[in-house]
Amino acid sequence: NPVVVDDTVFITQAYGRGSALVRVKPGGYEVVRQDERRNQSLAAHFGNVVYQDGILYGSHGRYSGTAELRAIDHATGDIRWSEPGLLWTTLLHVDGHLIVLSEDGRLHLVEVTPEAYRPKASVKPARADGTPLLRVPAWSPPVLSHGLLYLRGRDRLIALELIPDG
Repeated sequence: NPVVVDDTVFITQAYGRGSALVRVKPGGYEVVRQDERRNQSLAAHFGNVVYQDGILYGSHGRYSGTAELRAIDHATGDIRWSEPGLLWTTLLHVDGHLIVLSEDGRLHLVEVTPEAYRPKASVKPARADGTPLLRVPAWSPPVLSHGLLYLRGRDRLIALELIPDG
């Protein structure tokens, strides 16, 4: 999905170039920056990218096993930090944090900061007997509505209550 900030549009893909930032102007556009084929700042195979305070957060990589969660500078494309080992991820920005869903169904809470990857919590939602509630592929971005966090994996949608009654 493109990320629109003011008069710019950020686009990314994992096949070929990676990402580009274009400025929309009357009658057309101009390329502000574009990744070099061998030096990609953010090449998202799928999933979404989140913008916050001049930084773009997204899953970089064509293959799940080598994917990295990255924070890059919106204007320059400079990589601020990169965290491997989370597989492909989708994101949701909530109250200064990223809710990160890995494709294996693991859920991560990460502080939104350009300085470093700062994990706060991680959990793999499961039944009381330990059976995971989500199965690969969990590729849909998390959705938050009225205190319920909706997550989707293969053949299943779950809702986690984040704000209990009372």
